[in-house]
Formats: sequence, structure tokens, C-alpha cells
Amino acid sequence: MLSYDNSNYYAFEIQNTGKARMNIHEGSDFSFIGEAIETAQKSSPDKPVKFKIKVSPEEIEFYVNNVFVEKKKRNNETFSIREIGLRVCGEQTAYFDKIVVTEILD
Repeated sequence: MLSYDNSNYYAFEIQNTGKARMNIHEGSDFSFIGEAIETAQKSSPDKPVKFKIKVSPEEIEFYVNNVFVEKKKRNNETFSIREIGLRVCGEQTAYFDKIVVTEILD
């Protein structure tokens, strides 16, 4: 998740079927950006999933194992990104190998 606070955030979802999509929560509005697309990456403890999220002042791009999922124009008037977080649903477990945050300068 990339968030400003608990009411304003972008969420990046991968399902155990291998499908992925981006969601946005702005104030009291929650919406799926698009249909979940197939990434051919089903989750399992021995086969890690790599998320790549590219953020620019204008847009956010979401990839799973280098497969493009979708792109969303940012609404900078609603919120800026202040935190990076993780949320799992149900009885899922998340493991981290490494987290890399890189600033890309033009």
C-alpha cells in the first residue's frame, strides 16, 4: 500500500490464483481501477512474488514479476504518499526477502 492516511491510499492486490489489480481508496470512495489480470504467478511459500511499483508525480505503474498490471494517473490534490505498508486478508502470510525504495532522477 502507498498511503497518506487510513482513508486515502493505493492498494496493490495479487490473488492466490495469480490475478492482480490496483485499487484506490480516496476518502469514503473505494474503487477497483480495472479488472484483475492474469500474471501467471500463483502464490506459494517456495515461489516468491515480486511487486514493482513505479511512482512519478503524474502516475503510478504496477507490475508483478515484471508483468505490467496497470497504470493510474495520480490525484495529487487528494493526497500525497507518506507511507508504504502491507495488508493481508484472511489467513494469508507474507514474507519479505528485501524491500528496495529507489529514487529515480531524470
